[in-house]
Order: sequence, then C-alpha cells, then structure tokens
Amino acid sequence: MNVNVNVNVNGCVSVPNRRPAAMRTPAAIRTPAAIRTPAAVRTPAALLTPAAIRTPAAIRSAAVLALLLTLSLHAIEVPPDYAPRRDLANKASLLVYSGWSVGTLAVGAIGYPTTRDPFWRGAHLGHLVWGGVNTLIAAISLAVTFKSHPPSNEDPRQEGKNAQLSYAINAVFDVATLAVSAALWQGPGRTDARWEGFAVASIFQSLFLLGYDASMSLYHQWNNARAD
Repeated sequence: MNVNVNVNVNGCVSVPNRRPAAMRTPAAIRTPAAIRTPAAVRTPAALLTPAAIRTPAAIRSAAVLALLLTLSLHAIEVPPDYAPRRDLANKASLLVYSGWSVGTLAVGAIGYPTTRDPFWRGAHLGHLVWGGVNTLIAAISLAVTFKSHPPSNEDPRQEGKNAQLSYAINAVFDVATLAVSAALWQGPGRTDARWEGFAVASIFQSLFLLGYDASMSLYHQWNNARAD
C-alpha cells in the first residue's frame, strides 16, 4: 500500500486519513430514502386502479349484465299452478288405480267360487292375484299421497320429475309382465284351460297398467316442461 507523506512549514509530518475502499459507505446507504423507495410505493393509489374499473362504460356494462341476469331468472320461474296440477293428477290417477284394483279383486272373489269352467276359474284366479297385489299397493299409496306434508324448501319441480321417472319405470315393468303373460298364453295355455284363463286375465291387467303408467308419465313430462 502506498502512503503519501506531506511536510508542512513547521516541519511536521502529516499522513492523509485515507480509508480502504472496502470501509467506505456504499452509495445505496447514503442515498436518501425517498430516492430508494420503489416507484410502485410512491405512486398514488388512484393511478394503480385498473382502468376498466375507473371507466364509466364498464360500470354501465355491469349494470346491464345484472339486469339481464335478473330477467333471465324471472323467466324460468315455476308457474303458480305447477304444483296444484301435479298433485291433483297424482291423486286423481291414484283413485282410478285404486278403483280398478278393488274392482278386479271383487270380480275374482265373486267369480272364482261360482264357476266350474276351467278357463274362468283360471281367469278369476288371475283376478284374485292381480287385484290383491294392486289393492295393497293402492292402500299404501293412498296413505302416503293424502297424508298432510309440512312445507318444504326444495325445488317443487323435483317431485314432478321423480313422479315422471317412477311412472316411466313402472311402464317398463308393465311391458315385461305383458311379455310374460303372452308367453304363458302361448305356452302352458295351449294345453291347459286354467293357464289360458290366467294368462288372458294377466294380459288385460298388464295392458291397463301400461296405459295408466305411460299416460301419467307423459302428463308429468308435459307439466315439467312448462316449468323448465
């Protein structure tokens, strides 16, 4: 390291006070804080707001969008007569089904012991079987349908959709029972009059139930379409 020595007029020797470069204060530390503050911090908040928010046109567009959304929600409002039509159809059809079931059971109960013809004994036996099963189903359905239910916050359309699906599934089973009845008619019914009578009675029962379930499924489909 080189040291410069100066001699003054009094003969004194002076050495300049020189600090090593590593000991010198960095320029960043000696810079005023305002200069070292990032520009984003010193920028007014209003300048940082996105232009789309500060634009009046954007505010008007948002208002128009909210209005259109409100109108669209109002357009899909459930008709006031949707639930009454649904419930009335279910109750009326259930009364028809119950009447048919009880009537079938009564015909079988009266006809079976009063005839000796093998065909009619088989048919009335079918009436007893079908009428008994359907009457039991009708009794349970009547108890559930005509029972008072507390108000529900669920979508009223869901019950209508469930009813439509239920009748559609029943119609599929009706087709299956119709096929089985036809097979009995063409199989054992060809050689046994009692099987023939039972199969014919079952075919008529299946046809009635198919028409009943299919028509009710279509009705609920129509009523649901009005609310969608």
